[in-house]
Amino acid sequence: MSVTSRRELLRAAGLAAAGGLGGCVLRDEGPGTGHIYVENTDNADHRVALRVVARSEGTAEGGALGTTAGGGTAALGAPDAVISAWYRVPQGYALEFQNVIESGIVYSVRAALPGAPPSDRVTGVIDTCSGDPAGERVISVRTRPDGLGIIPWGCKEAYSREDLNYVDPEDYRVESIEGTVADPPND
Repeated sequence: MSVTSRRELLRAAGLAAAGGLGGCVLRDEGPGTGHIYVENTDNADHRVALRVVARSEGTAEGGALGTTAGGGTAALGAPDAVISAWYRVPQGYALEFQNVIESGIVYSVRAALPGAPPSDRVTGVIDTCSGDPAGERVISVRTRPDGLGIIPWGCKEAYSREDLNYVDPEDYRVESIEGTVADPPND
């Protein structure tokens, strides 16, 4: 399979997962009820740019205008970045951002590898759950040999940890690359 085909397949699978499972906010009481994991399931070390932004439902991240439920337009406030940085993720490791996701909030998640053009960035909107949740709310960003993927957990399926060494992300933070997904100029 060519590199382009793998990227297109991964992008389509990521969009399908984000769209199909995109209602993954648990209805737990109180803030900080969910987690984000950046998991390296590849056999090489990686640097990953990660940007997670809390959004109002129906708004575009970083945009000045959003669409209302009635189809009109409304002014938006600045997005609230929960995470916006570059991280080093060694082979066999996972970074765990504990209790950073709040119930009832929609999140936009963007991730990229160094040198990735905008077309190779992975983006997903993690919406609120409908119905009974299957487990705690988790957003997993996974590195694989063929690229990155964003997987929301908790609405349809419960999250199970990979066989990785889960660590504090602050120990693995690296200098941001200016103008990249983790350092956007207009957010």
